[in-house]
Amino acid sequence: MYAIESKKESKKKELSESDFQFEENMSFSKNIKLPENKTKNSLNSKNKEFNNNVSELTLKQLNDFSQEKLKEMGAELLKINPNHLTVEKLDKGTKIYKLSKYKNFDLEKIKAAENAQDEWAGQYFALDSKLAEGYSADYIDEDTGNGKVYLHTFEVLNDIPIIKNTNKAHGHGGLSGENKASAIKDFLIENHGVINDNIIDENINHEKPLMPTLTENGFAFNGPHDIEENQGREIILGAELLEGNLKPIKLEVLEYKGYKHNKTYEEKI
Repeated sequence: MYAIESKKESKKKELSESDFQFEENMSFSKNIKLPENKTKNSLNSKNKEFNNNVSELTLKQLNDFSQEKLKEMGAELLKINPNHLTVEKLDKGTKIYKLSKYKNFDLEKIKAAENAQDEWAGQYFALDSKLAEGYSADYIDEDTGNGKVYLHTFEVLNDIPIIKNTNKAHGHGGLSGENKASAIKDFLIENHGVINDNIIDENINHEKPLMPTLTENGFAFNGPHDIEENQGREIILGAELLEGNLKPIKLEVLEYKGYKHNKTYEEKI
């Protein structure tokens, strides 16, 4: 989960037909109570031992972290190790999905609206249609639960180089998108902009926003979307990578009544 915006905040801005970014709900984990007899030294010792094994944390353990614990261990949780990032391909023929409150997918408007200074600027897609459908509640009427949304299905027309991040903590909604981007850039800077012998950007620095920089160099991004048991993935494509690489192949209308999925039907593209 990288682009985080609450529903209340999203209502403060007017959405154009080019605003296709997933609107994400911040998830808050349960509080963990530590025994009162823990001394400061024993806590520090425990944290040191824990920090050495953060890569072995399960999704359930991450989900159970309190906000205080997330703040305390955030940097260590988000730290990128060499095995976390790989360069792969978003293969030609792959189907990807995007849910929106809008029927039209206007590439020129999308390009014009994309903020080149945003760390996570881009269009967000899912590899699983069910994951995409999970955003319906963000687009239908908040009071009645009624409304309709559009599920866009695209086919990838060309192989697209894509950076895959397998650090599962990066799917946690309680950790900021800016800190996630910073952790990835820390790794790239330390490794001279190279991942597995693939040159990403030899001049990468913290002043350059992450996704616009990846897009400029021809890379998409595949990151963890959540910290659920079967951790979902989200694909981020900068506007410049959309043109000529995606073909709309299906448009479905999903209608809801009282927050319940009422019916689905197709419309012509």
